[in-house]
Amino acid sequence: MAATGISTVCWGVCKPSSQTEPYAQHFSGYSFPWEFSDAETAAARLGRAGFEEIETSLEEAPTTFPDGRRFQQFVESVILRNHLERLAGPRSARRDFSPS
Repeated sequence: MAATGISTVCWGVCKPSSQTEPYAQHFSGYSFPWEFSDAETAAARLGRAGFEEIETSLEEAPTTFPDGRRFQQFVESVILRNHLERLAGPRSARRDFSPS
């Protein structure tokens, strides 16, 4: 399982944060939906599902944002949307959860 780019944000920052207070109570029993498989793992799964003549690969697709604020908006509205909804309280607590 490769962890680069945005997956580093998910696994390296948010998952550990969810296991500490004041966030842990909101994520008790939560199953993180992220899956960052490599090409070989994806091919094996497709084969077990009955697909034939399988070709898989990874492709770099760097995405840049004009500034940190827009990156923060992207992370909060796309990647962490469901996670931030679990957090009760003021928006500042939600913002503290997501990387800046």
